[in-house]
Amino acid sequence: KTMYHYFTIVAVSVWVHNVCWSGSQEKGSLSCSMFFAVKSVSLALNARQIRCGYPERTRQHFLTQSTDLLARMSFLIYRAIPFLFEMRTLLDFSVTMSCLDLWDWLKLENINASLYMVAARNTVRNAKEFGDPQPAYMKLLTECSLN
Repeated sequence: KTMYHYFTIVAVSVWVHNVCWSGSQEKGSLSCSMFFAVKSVSLALNARQIRCGYPERTRQHFLTQSTDLLARMSFLIYRAIPFLFEMRTLLDFSVTMSCLDLWDWLKLENINASLYMVAARNTVRNAKEFGDPQPAYMKLLTECSLN
């Protein structure tokens, strides 16, 4: 990881110098400078993470620590954004020591997400008394979402 980090620093520096600051290109100098600044901050944070180390074991996803309404809606929004769940799962897979392959890891994360949604749904259901009828607005929202 350290060698990859050094290679990335050299490659980005050479690329920015050759492409953006060579000759008399004034048009893209601001965008190249902004790219170099953002990439430098990213590389500094990566260096700190390499120095301090990666976490040995993560407890759980930060959005699944609570089952209240805000956490549930945040988790639903997180799952609705295309490829975000898969990217996070891929990053977790790449830094975690495991005997699972990627497809099994994806299945495991999907099972954990499904279990969280069941737990959040049960929290809402447990707030009501057994046998209470569904409110009219809930029936309306369910019907509208199915059509």
